[in-house]
Amino acid sequence: ECAAVCAGINYSEKENENPVVRFVIKRNLDVKIKSFTLIYRFSSLPMGVKDEENPYIRLVCENKSLNTQEYLVLRCNSAVNKAPVGCTALVYSVTLENDETIFYKLNAFRDPEFPVVTSDKHTVSPELRDYFYSRNAEKTVRDSAESADAVPQRPQAVSLKKKNHRFIFIKRYSNEIITALLTVIVVGFLVVFISNFRQISAPTLDSEVAGLIAEGRYGDAYKIVLDLEDEVSLQLVCRAASSHYLYEQNYRNAYLYAAAAPDPFEREVIDVFVNLLITQNRQDEAYTLLLEFPGYDDALQRVCTSAAELYMKLERYDLALFYAEAAPQSLEEYVMQKAAENIIVNGSINEAILDSLGKLENTEKSDSMAVLAADILQKHKAYTEAAVVLSRISDIDKRSSLLKSVCQMGMKEALLANDIVKAAAMYTAHSSMMKSEDTVQLLNTIIEFSRAKGCTAGILYFSKMLGEDTAEFKITADDDSIRKNPIVWQYMTASQKRSFHARTLALYKEVYHIKNGSVEGISGAVSVDASERLALVLLNNGTVNALSGSGENISVSLPSSDDIVQIAAGREHAVFLHDNGTVSAYGSDSMGQLNTSGWKNIYKIAAGSNFTAGLCTDGTVVICGSDIIDRSMTAELKGVVDIEACDNTLVLLMNDNTVRLVGDISLGIKKAEDFTDVIRLRAGGNCIIAENSHGTYMLAYGGINTNVGSVLRWKNETEFAAGLLCIGHVKADGNAVTEGDGIMVVHTGYQPGVQ
Repeated sequence: ECAAVCAGINYSEKENENPVVRFVIKRNLDVKIKSFTLIYRFSSLPMGVKDEENPYIRLVCENKSLNTQEYLVLRCNSAVNKAPVGCTALVYSVTLENDETIFYKLNAFRDPEFPVVTSDKHTVSPELRDYFYSRNAEKTVRDSAESADAVPQRPQAVSLKKKNHRFIFIKRYSNEIITALLTVIVVGFLVVFISNFRQISAPTLDSEVAGLIAEGRYGDAYKIVLDLEDEVSLQLVCRAASSHYLYEQNYRNAYLYAAAAPDPFEREVIDVFVNLLITQNRQDEAYTLLLEFPGYDDALQRVCTSAAELYMKLERYDLALFYAEAAPQSLEEYVMQKAAENIIVNGSINEAILDSLGKLENTEKSDSMAVLAADILQKHKAYTEAAVVLSRISDIDKRSSLLKSVCQMGMKEALLANDIVKAAAMYTAHSSMMKSEDTVQLLNTIIEFSRAKGCTAGILYFSKMLGEDTAEFKITADDDSIRKNPIVWQYMTASQKRSFHARTLALYKEVYHIKNGSVEGISGAVSVDASERLALVLLNNGTVNALSGSGENISVSLPSSDDIVQIAAGREHAVFLHDNGTVSAYGSDSMGQLNTSGWKNIYKIAAGSNFTAGLCTDGTVVICGSDIIDRSMTAELKGVVDIEACDNTLVLLMNDNTVRLVGDISLGIKKAEDFTDVIRLRAGGNCIIAENSHGTYMLAYGGINTNVGSVLRWKNETEFAAGLLCIGHVKADGNAVTEGDGIMVVHTGYQPGVQ
C-alpha cells in the first residue's frame, strides 16, 4: 500500500482575499516515514505534458505528526487570481525511517525542473508566501453578518461570562523580521492542529455541506448538519470552522465551534492560541480571552507566568506583580524575589524598578517587596541601596525600625573602612524618614561603636549630631581616622588640632626633641619643626617661638596671634596654619612662597626650601613658590590625605595608602613611590620615611656615597623624622636616637647642634 496519497483537493475564494487551496493527505500509519513529497500544479494539461506558464511545485513535508495523524490538511493559496481550469496533485515520493526513499511509478511524468520547497515543520511555497503572515496584535476581528451567523448556539457551547478583572495593554513594537518569524510559528501551530482533523474528507460530507465549507460558510453548514442530527458531519463541520477561525485569529469563534462539537476539542484550541499569543508577546490578549473561557487553570498559569516574565524584562514590576497575583498558583514571591535580585545594577539602584514599585496600588504589597529587596541588598552589603529601598515604605513605624537597623549596619561598615563621609551621608539621607527616638538610638549606637573601634572621627562627628560637647576629648597625633576624614576638622577645638599636628622630633642637620613638654628651655611646647636655617616651636597656647641653634639659624617675623595649630619651617620662611583653616607665612618671598593670603579650608601645611603647600579638607592641594613644583599636576590631584616636604620635593600620601612625589625627584627618593600600606609619613632635606600598618618602616633618600642610617630594626616608634642626610626616632622610653653617615647618637635630653 502507498504510505501517503493525496485524497482530495478543495479550492475556495473570498472577496478581497487570495484564493485558498487545501490538499488532504491520507496516511497509511502502518508505514513509518520521515517525510513525503507532494507535487501539484494549476493546469488543465494532462500529467507529463509540460506547461510553461504553470510549472509543478514540489513540497517536502517533514511534520512531526506524520506518523500519528491519519489525515493531514495542507492549506495553500492559489498561484492564480481566478479559479483554475484544473489542478493536479499527488504524492511523488516518501522517505522511510531508515532513510530509504521510495518513488511512486509515474511513467507519464517528465517534468523534472519544477521548483522545490522544503520545510521542517510546515509547507510553504515561495508563490504562497504573501498569504501566510502573522497578523497585527491590534487587528480588529471582523464583525460581519456572516461571522455573527457562524457562531453556533447550542447547549454544549460555553457562554461568555466576563469577569471583572483589570486588563492592561502594553504597546508592542514589531518589524518585518519578527513578523516573518512569527509567521513560521503560526503556520506550525495550525498544521499540527489541523492535522488532528482525521475525519475531514470531501466524500464523507454531503455535497451541499462540503460546498458551504469550501466557501467558508460555516454557519450555514453548521445549521444544516445540526438539523439533520448527523453527529459525524457535525464534528467535521465544527473541526473545519474552528480551524478556519483559528487561522483567522478569531479565537472566540474557534473556541465556540470546538466547544459545540459532539466530541468537544476546545482544549486543543486553547493550547494553540495560548502558545501562539505567548510566542508573539501578546500575553495581555491571551489573558483576556482566558477570562472568557474559565476553567483552564493550567493555560492561565502559563499565560500569567509568561506575562510576568515579559514585564520583568521590561522592568515593569507593577504589571509583573499583577499577573503574578492573577495566576491560579500565585507567583508573587517569585516576582518579588526577582525584583529584589535586579534592583541593583552595576553597583547602582535600578530606578526603573523603584518607579514601578511606586505604581503599585496595594501599599502593603509594595512595602513587602521593599523589605524583600532590602534583605537581598543587605546580604550583598549594599546598605546604602537597601536604605533607599526601605525609605519607600509607607508604614512609618515599620519604615523607621527597618531604616534604623540597616543604617546601623551600613554606618558601622563605613566606620570600619574609615569613611565618615559615607556614614554621615547615610545618616543625613535617611534620618528624616525615621522617628526621633530611633535616630537618637542610632547615633548612640554608632558613637559607642566608634569608641570600641578607636575611631576618633566617628566620636567627634556623631557626638556633635547629638549636641554633645567634645572639647575635652583627647586627640592623639596623626590620628588616621581624622586624617582620612577631614570633615570632622570643623568639630575640633584649636587645642585638639594642635594635638593632631604635634611633632616632638625635628632635624635637618641639627636635632630638636621635645621631652616632657620642653625643648631648649621652652616649656609648654607641642610641636617643633626645623629646616636648614630655621627652627620653630609651637606652644600649647597657640603662639610660636623661634629656636636658636648653630650660627646658620635666622630670625623671621612671627605672628602675634594665638590661634596657630600647625607650623612648617622652610629654608628662609615660616608657614603657620590657623584654627579657621587659613594660612599665613613670614620670611623670604624670593619665589612667591609667602603667597598664601587667599587660601582657606586648609587643614595641613608643608614647606620646602622655596615653596609652600596646603592640603584642603576636600583632598586637593594648593601650592605657591618655586616653579620646580608642577602646579598643573598638583591642581589635578584628588584624594590626598597628608603632605610632607623635602627641600625641593612635595611628598603626598594618598587615600589608598600609597605615596606620590611632585617636583625634583632623584633616583634615591623615587623609591618612595613604591611604598604601599603607608599610615604615617615624614620627610625633610632629601629623605622620606614611611610607616606601614604593621609598625615597620621604609626609607628612601637621595645622595651619592651617603649612609643616612637604617630603619630595618625600627618597630612601632613613638615619633620619627627625616633630615638632610640623617634620620631619627623617639623610642618608648622617651629618648631620641639619630643616625647619619653611619653614626648613631642617643639623646637623653635636648642637645642642640648635634649632627
